[in-house]
Amino acid sequence: MAGSIDRSDFQAAAWEGVVHDGKTLAIPIQPHPEIFAYRTDLFKQAGIDKGPKTTEEVLADAKKLHNPGKNVAGICWNAARGTPLGQTFLQTLGAFGQAPIALTKKGDDYDTGNIKPKNMHPTIDNPAGLAVAKYLAGLIAYSPPGILDMAWDERTRVFAQGGCAMTYVWSGNASAWDADPASPAHGNVAYVPHPAGLGAPNRSTLGGWSLGIPTNLPKERQQLAWKVIEWLTGKEMMIKYTEHGDCVSPRHSVSQDAAVVKRCPAVKAVDEFASAGQIASWQRPPVPELQQMVDVLGTQMHEMISGKKKPEAAVKESQKLIDRAMHKAGYY
Repeated sequence: MAGSIDRSDFQAAAWEGVVHDGKTLAIPIQPHPEIFAYRTDLFKQAGIDKGPKTTEEVLADAKKLHNPGKNVAGICWNAARGTPLGQTFLQTLGAFGQAPIALTKKGDDYDTGNIKPKNMHPTIDNPAGLAVAKYLAGLIAYSPPGILDMAWDERTRVFAQGGCAMTYVWSGNASAWDADPASPAHGNVAYVPHPAGLGAPNRSTLGGWSLGIPTNLPKERQQLAWKVIEWLTGKEMMIKYTEHGDCVSPRHSVSQDAAVVKRCPAVKAVDEFASAGQIASWQRPPVPELQQMVDVLGTQMHEMISGKKKPEAAVKESQKLIDRAMHKAGYY
Protein backbone atom coordinates (compact mmCIF):
# COMPACT_ATOMS: atom_id res chain seq x y z
CA MET A 1 0.00 0.00 0.00
CA ALA A 2 2.85 2.41 0.81
CA GLY A 3 3.71 2.47 -2.88
CA SER A 4 0.90 4.96 -3.51
CA ILE A 5 2.67 7.59 -1.39
CA ASP A 6 5.49 9.74 -2.75
CA ARG A 7 8.35 8.72 -0.47
CA SER A 8 10.65 11.36 -1.95
CA ASP A 9 8.55 14.06 -0.27
CA PHE A 10 9.32 12.61 3.17
CA GLN A 11 12.44 13.42 5.12
CA ALA A 12 14.79 10.44 4.90
CA ALA A 13 15.21 10.06 8.67
CA ALA A 14 11.44 10.09 9.21
CA TRP A 15 10.92 7.40 6.58
CA GLU A 16 13.82 5.26 7.77
CA GLY A 17 12.23 5.32 11.22
CA VAL A 18 9.23 3.33 9.96
CA VAL A 19 11.21 0.69 8.04
CA HIS A 20 12.38 -2.51 9.70
CA ASP A 21 14.08 -5.43 7.99
CA GLY A 22 13.27 -3.86 4.63
CA LYS A 23 9.54 -3.55 5.34
CA THR A 24 7.60 -0.29 5.66
CA LEU A 25 5.51 -0.67 8.82
CA ALA A 26 3.83 2.75 8.97
CA ILE A 27 3.72 6.26 7.49
CA PRO A 28 5.32 9.19 9.37
CA ILE A 29 2.91 11.83 10.62
CA GLN A 30 4.59 13.50 13.61
CA PRO A 31 8.39 13.26 13.59
CA HIS A 32 9.78 15.23 16.54
CA PRO A 33 13.58 15.45 16.54
CA GLU A 34 15.14 16.96 19.63
CA ILE A 35 16.81 20.17 18.49
CA PHE A 36 18.57 23.07 20.19
CA ALA A 37 16.89 26.48 20.46
CA TYR A 38 18.56 29.75 21.41
CA ARG A 39 17.46 33.36 21.89
CA THR A 40 18.98 35.40 19.08
CA ASP A 41 18.26 38.71 20.86
CA LEU A 42 20.08 37.63 24.02
CA PHE A 43 22.96 36.25 21.97
CA LYS A 44 23.29 39.57 20.15
CA GLN A 45 23.25 41.52 23.42
CA ALA A 46 26.01 39.26 24.74
CA GLY A 47 28.10 39.64 21.59
CA ILE A 48 27.68 36.01 20.51
CA ASP A 49 27.22 35.88 16.75
CA LYS A 50 26.01 32.29 16.20
CA GLY A 51 24.38 29.31 17.84
CA PRO A 52 26.61 26.64 19.42
CA LYS A 53 27.88 23.79 17.28
CA THR A 54 29.78 22.02 20.04
CA THR A 55 29.14 21.20 23.68
CA GLU A 56 32.16 23.32 24.61
CA GLU A 57 30.42 26.28 23.00
CA VAL A 58 27.19 25.43 24.84
CA LEU A 59 28.99 25.64 28.19
CA ALA A 60 30.78 28.87 27.24
CA ASP A 61 27.59 30.50 25.96
CA ALA A 62 25.59 29.33 28.97
CA LYS A 63 28.17 30.83 31.33
CA LYS A 64 28.08 34.14 29.49
CA LEU A 65 24.28 34.31 29.31
CA HIS A 66 23.48 33.02 32.81
CA ASN A 67 21.99 35.95 34.72
CA PRO A 68 20.05 34.90 37.83
CA GLY A 69 19.66 38.55 38.82
CA LYS A 70 17.39 39.02 35.82
CA ASN A 71 15.78 35.57 36.18
CA VAL A 72 17.46 34.26 33.03
CA ALA A 73 19.33 30.97 33.22
CA GLY A 74 21.92 29.99 30.66
CA ILE A 75 20.19 26.78 29.59
CA CYS A 76 17.13 24.58 30.16
CA TRP A 77 17.26 20.81 29.69
CA ASN A 78 15.73 17.56 30.92
CA ALA A 79 17.42 16.74 34.22
CA ALA A 80 14.55 15.13 36.13
CA ARG A 81 15.20 11.67 37.54
CA GLY A 82 14.15 8.71 35.38
CA THR A 83 13.06 8.88 31.75
CA PRO A 84 13.71 12.63 31.20
CA LEU A 85 17.37 12.44 32.20
CA GLY A 86 17.81 8.94 30.78
CA GLN A 87 16.71 10.19 27.37
CA THR A 88 18.95 13.22 27.74
CA PHE A 89 21.97 11.00 28.31
CA LEU A 90 21.25 8.73 25.32
CA GLN A 91 20.59 11.62 22.96
CA THR A 92 23.66 13.52 24.11
CA LEU A 93 25.72 10.34 23.82
CA GLY A 94 24.66 10.28 20.17
CA ALA A 95 25.87 13.86 19.79
CA PHE A 96 29.24 12.61 21.05
CA GLY A 97 29.24 10.04 18.23
CA GLN A 98 28.45 6.97 20.33
CA ALA A 99 25.48 4.57 20.18
CA PRO A 100 24.38 3.12 23.56
CA ILE A 101 24.91 -0.48 22.44
CA ALA A 102 27.47 -2.09 20.13
CA LEU A 103 25.72 -1.32 16.86
CA THR A 104 27.58 -1.72 13.56
CA LYS A 105 28.98 1.55 12.21
CA LYS A 106 27.49 2.88 8.99
CA GLY A 107 29.54 5.87 7.90
CA ASP A 108 29.13 8.51 10.60
CA ASP A 109 26.00 6.73 11.83
CA TYR A 110 24.99 3.25 12.99
CA ASP A 111 22.94 0.42 11.48
CA THR A 112 19.71 -0.39 13.33
CA GLY A 113 18.15 -2.46 10.56
CA ASN A 114 19.69 -5.80 11.50
CA ILE A 115 20.49 -5.86 15.23
CA LYS A 116 21.97 -9.17 16.42
CA PRO A 117 22.63 -10.47 19.97
CA LYS A 118 26.30 -9.52 19.58
CA ASN A 119 25.20 -5.89 19.12
CA MET A 120 23.43 -5.78 22.49
CA HIS A 121 26.50 -5.15 24.63
CA PRO A 122 26.16 -1.72 26.30
CA THR A 123 28.67 0.97 25.34
CA ILE A 124 28.34 3.45 28.19
CA ASP A 125 31.62 3.02 30.08
CA ASN A 126 33.97 4.56 27.52
CA PRO A 127 35.48 7.99 26.80
CA ALA A 128 32.29 9.23 25.12
CA GLY A 129 30.06 8.11 27.98
CA LEU A 130 32.29 9.74 30.57
CA ALA A 131 32.51 12.94 28.53
CA VAL A 132 28.71 13.10 28.34
CA ALA A 133 28.39 12.61 32.09
CA LYS A 134 30.88 15.41 32.77
CA TYR A 135 29.14 17.69 30.25
CA LEU A 136 25.75 17.19 31.93
CA ALA A 137 27.29 17.81 35.34
CA GLY A 138 28.78 21.02 33.97
CA LEU A 139 25.39 22.31 32.79
CA ILE A 140 24.04 22.40 36.34
CA ALA A 141 25.83 25.67 37.18
CA TYR A 142 24.01 27.51 34.41
CA SER A 143 20.57 25.93 34.80
CA PRO A 144 17.41 27.44 36.35
CA PRO A 145 16.14 26.75 39.87
CA GLY A 146 14.42 23.38 40.05
CA ILE A 147 16.60 21.88 37.32
CA LEU A 148 16.71 18.50 39.10
CA ASP A 149 12.96 18.20 38.48
CA MET A 150 12.88 19.72 34.98
CA ALA A 151 11.39 17.61 32.18
CA TRP A 152 9.85 18.22 28.73
CA ASP A 153 6.98 20.53 29.66
CA GLU A 154 8.95 22.52 32.23
CA ARG A 155 11.87 23.32 29.93
CA THR A 156 9.44 24.38 27.20
CA ARG A 157 7.45 26.59 29.56
CA VAL A 158 10.49 28.27 31.13
CA PHE A 159 12.08 29.02 27.75
CA ALA A 160 8.79 30.34 26.35
CA GLN A 161 8.42 32.63 29.36
CA GLY A 162 11.92 34.02 28.93
CA GLY A 163 13.51 32.12 31.82
CA CYS A 164 16.47 30.69 29.92
CA ALA A 165 18.59 31.68 26.94
CA MET A 166 18.93 28.21 25.39
CA THR A 167 17.09 24.92 25.56
CA TYR A 168 17.01 21.42 24.17
CA VAL A 169 13.47 20.86 22.85
CA TRP A 170 11.41 18.37 20.87
CA SER A 171 10.72 20.33 17.69
CA GLY A 172 6.93 20.10 18.01
CA ASN A 173 7.05 22.02 21.29
CA ALA A 174 8.58 25.04 19.57
CA SER A 175 5.04 26.26 18.89
CA ALA A 176 5.01 27.41 22.55
CA TRP A 177 6.91 30.49 21.35
CA ASP A 178 6.85 30.35 17.55
CA ALA A 179 3.02 30.46 17.58
CA ASP A 180 2.59 32.71 20.63
CA PRO A 181 3.16 36.45 20.01
CA ALA A 182 2.96 37.04 23.77
CA SER A 183 6.09 34.98 24.43
CA PRO A 184 9.31 36.97 24.97
CA ALA A 185 10.96 34.38 22.74
CA HIS A 186 8.53 34.91 19.83
CA GLY A 187 10.47 35.94 16.74
CA ASN A 188 13.72 35.80 18.69
CA VAL A 189 14.65 32.13 18.36
CA ALA A 190 16.94 30.24 16.01
CA TYR A 191 17.67 26.53 15.88
CA VAL A 192 20.67 24.24 15.46
CA PRO A 193 20.94 20.44 15.63
CA HIS A 194 22.33 18.88 18.80
CA PRO A 195 25.70 20.49 19.54
CA ALA A 196 28.42 17.85 19.21
CA GLY A 197 31.16 16.61 21.50
CA LEU A 198 34.53 14.94 20.90
CA GLY A 199 34.59 16.13 17.29
CA ALA A 200 31.55 14.08 16.28
CA PRO A 201 29.18 15.24 13.52
CA ASN A 202 26.07 17.10 14.67
CA ARG A 203 23.16 14.69 15.13
CA SER A 204 19.69 15.31 16.54
CA THR A 205 17.69 12.34 17.78
CA LEU A 206 14.43 11.55 16.00
CA GLY A 207 11.32 10.88 18.06
CA GLY A 208 7.65 11.13 17.19
CA TRP A 209 4.75 9.12 15.86
CA SER A 210 3.67 7.25 12.74
CA LEU A 211 0.41 5.69 11.56
CA GLY A 212 0.12 1.99 10.74
CA ILE A 213 -2.57 -0.66 10.31
CA PRO A 214 -2.85 -3.32 13.05
CA THR A 215 -2.23 -6.84 11.77
CA ASN A 216 -5.44 -8.08 13.39
CA LEU A 217 -7.67 -5.60 11.55
CA PRO A 218 -10.21 -7.48 9.37
CA LYS A 219 -9.33 -7.41 5.66
CA GLU A 220 -12.55 -5.64 4.74
CA ARG A 221 -11.51 -2.66 6.89
CA GLN A 222 -7.88 -2.41 5.80
CA GLN A 223 -8.49 -0.42 2.63
CA LEU A 224 -10.53 2.18 4.50
CA ALA A 225 -7.84 2.40 7.17
CA TRP A 226 -5.24 2.98 4.47
CA LYS A 227 -7.31 5.78 2.90
CA VAL A 228 -7.53 7.48 6.28
CA ILE A 229 -3.75 7.23 6.70
CA GLU A 230 -3.21 8.70 3.23
CA TRP A 231 -5.54 11.57 4.12
CA LEU A 232 -4.05 12.28 7.55
CA THR A 233 -0.46 12.21 6.27
CA GLY A 234 -1.21 14.14 3.07
CA LYS A 235 0.20 17.57 2.28
CA GLU A 236 -3.09 19.42 2.74
CA MET A 237 -3.68 17.98 6.20
CA MET A 238 -0.08 18.59 7.24
CA ILE A 239 -0.52 22.27 6.40
CA LYS A 240 -3.79 22.31 8.36
CA TYR A 241 -2.00 20.96 11.42
CA THR A 242 0.41 23.91 11.40
CA GLU A 243 -2.54 26.32 11.20
CA HIS A 244 -3.65 25.00 14.57
CA GLY A 245 -0.31 25.21 16.38
CA ASP A 246 1.18 21.83 15.47
CA CYS A 247 4.57 22.90 14.12
CA VAL A 248 5.71 19.54 12.74
CA SER A 249 5.98 18.07 9.25
CA PRO A 250 7.79 15.07 7.77
CA ARG A 251 7.14 16.36 4.23
CA HIS A 252 9.63 18.57 2.38
CA SER A 253 6.84 20.24 0.40
CA VAL A 254 5.06 21.33 3.58
CA SER A 255 8.25 22.38 5.38
CA GLN A 256 9.13 24.67 2.48
CA ASP A 257 5.66 26.23 2.16
CA ALA A 258 5.99 30.00 2.75
CA ALA A 259 2.92 30.25 5.00
CA VAL A 260 4.04 27.28 7.09
CA VAL A 261 7.55 28.69 7.50
CA LYS A 262 6.12 32.02 8.66
CA ARG A 263 3.93 30.29 11.25
CA CYS A 264 6.46 27.68 12.31
CA PRO A 265 10.14 28.58 11.79
CA ALA A 266 11.17 25.34 13.53
CA VAL A 267 9.60 23.31 10.70
CA LYS A 268 11.95 24.84 8.14
CA ALA A 269 14.95 24.36 10.43
CA VAL A 270 14.15 20.67 10.94
CA ASP A 271 13.76 20.16 7.20
CA GLU A 272 17.20 21.70 6.65
CA PHE A 273 18.73 19.45 9.32
CA ALA A 274 17.06 16.41 7.76
CA SER A 275 18.31 17.29 4.28
CA ALA A 276 21.84 17.69 5.70
CA GLY A 277 21.72 14.23 7.31
CA GLN A 278 21.77 15.72 10.81
CA ILE A 279 18.79 13.76 12.15
CA ALA A 280 18.99 10.08 13.09
CA SER A 281 17.26 7.48 15.25
CA TRP A 282 20.10 5.12 16.24
CA GLN A 283 20.61 7.05 19.49
CA ARG A 284 17.52 5.21 20.78
CA PRO A 285 17.80 1.83 19.02
CA PRO A 286 14.64 -0.28 18.50
CA VAL A 287 15.35 -2.97 21.09
CA PRO A 288 13.06 -4.30 23.86
CA GLU A 289 15.48 -3.22 26.59
CA LEU A 290 15.57 0.45 25.56
CA GLN A 291 13.38 1.63 28.44
CA GLN A 292 15.48 -0.38 30.90
CA MET A 293 18.56 1.46 29.64
CA VAL A 294 16.75 4.78 30.00
CA ASP A 295 15.67 3.93 33.55
CA VAL A 296 19.18 2.95 34.61
CA LEU A 297 20.78 6.04 33.10
CA GLY A 298 18.07 8.33 34.43
CA THR A 299 18.71 7.05 37.94
CA GLN A 300 22.51 6.88 37.91
CA MET A 301 23.01 10.24 36.21
CA HIS A 302 20.58 11.92 38.59
CA GLU A 303 22.70 10.67 41.48
CA MET A 304 25.66 12.25 39.71
CA ILE A 305 24.16 15.68 38.93
CA SER A 306 22.79 15.77 42.49
CA GLY A 307 26.38 15.55 43.73
CA LYS A 308 25.97 12.10 45.29
CA LYS A 309 28.15 10.24 42.79
CA LYS A 310 31.20 11.00 40.64
CA PRO A 311 30.81 10.87 36.83
CA GLU A 312 33.18 7.90 36.63
CA ALA A 313 31.12 5.93 39.14
CA ALA A 314 27.82 6.79 37.44
CA VAL A 315 29.11 5.61 34.08
CA LYS A 316 30.57 2.37 35.43
CA GLU A 317 27.44 1.51 37.42
CA SER A 318 25.23 2.23 34.39
CA GLN A 319 27.35 -0.08 32.25
CA LYS A 320 27.19 -2.83 34.87
CA LEU A 321 23.42 -2.65 35.36
CA ILE A 322 22.62 -2.54 31.65
CA ASP A 323 25.03 -5.39 30.98
CA ARG A 324 23.25 -7.39 33.67
CA ALA A 325 19.89 -6.73 31.98
CA MET A 326 21.24 -7.90 28.62
CA HIS A 327 22.62 -11.07 30.22
CA LYS A 328 19.26 -11.72 31.85
CA ALA A 329 17.53 -11.29 28.48
CA GLY A 330 19.78 -14.02 27.08
CA TYR A 331 21.62 -12.05 24.40
CA TYR A 332 25.04 -13.30 25.55
